[in-house]
Amino acid sequence: MSAHATIRAVWRKAARLPWRARVAGLVLLSAASLPPAAAIVLGESAPADSHGTGLVDVAAAVVAAAAVLALEPPRAASPLAYARQLRARFLELQSMFDADDRRRPGEGKEKEDDRVPFDP
Repeated sequence: MSAHATIRAVWRKAARLPWRARVAGLVLLSAASLPPAAAIVLGESAPADSHGTGLVDVAAAVVAAAAVLALEPPRAASPLAYARQLRARFLELQSMFDADDRRRPGEGKEKEDDRVPFDP
């Protein structure tokens, strides 16, 4: 499978996720890329525990926490209850995604049909 086909398959699968989940995923990806981007901008000569990169790490953590809270607001004040709620939400999205894959049995069969020789 070529790289372009793989990228198209990933985009098709991502398009089936709910809008809020896609946005939260992009925000989480952006938050994760903030510290390495700051290290590149500040240069490798900056120490790992410098004041500037520490602020970037904190900012990335705050953005990630805000994205998770925006995706799934807590229903209870307990951190343990919120962790259970997040796990239930993740499993719900995963089962919806898997069920959608099971409903598409013909996807990917086009290439298989091209490999089988046709005898009239």
